[in-house]
Amino acid sequence: MAHEETLARTDFFADASPDALNAVAASGQYLYVGGGNNELTVFDISTPGYPVEVGGVGDPTWVSGMTIEGGYLYAAGWDFDLRVFDISDPIRPIQVGGVEEPGGAVAVAISGDHAYVWDDESIVRVIDVSDPTDPEEIGHIASQGYPAWYPAGMSISGETVLVADHSVGVRVIDASVAESPSQ
Repeated sequence: MAHEETLARTDFFADASPDALNAVAASGQYLYVGGGNNELTVFDISTPGYPVEVGGVGDPTWVSGMTIEGGYLYAAGWDFDLRVFDISDPIRPIQVGGVEEPGGAVAVAISGDHAYVWDDESIVRVIDVSDPTDPEEIGHIASQGYPAWYPAGMSISGETVLVADHSVGVRVIDASVAESPSQ
């Protein structure tokens, strides 16, 4: 290889239980960590190798996935579908909105004014987040036939939602019409 790059571990969080860490999202010098410890914790990572806990919020319940877009942190969790946190003050996240559905959620991805939330009922829900303080479900797509979807993760590329599924691989969802996504 003409240009070889390597990765090296600079630090790890020895005081955090692996069971308590399910999701991470970073913005600038801050890392947001969520999991089964009923906390959303904020770390300053401006000095590599020396993360410092600087803030957070208790009791967002079990966070299973999160992403950051436009000054807001969007969290998916086992006891709720979606919670929205204002992170304009990065070390003091404030919940400003959310969508509660039966069951819970596994992953969340954002594209424009839409959040795509994969819930534990094998449904990808489309949430209008144009007003993050008042998110509203506008569409969904359920698993079609057997096997049900077994969540692993999701991402968005343009108007295509890509869902990693333990049962079949990657599911491709056309979200060009947000109110009625299709496979």
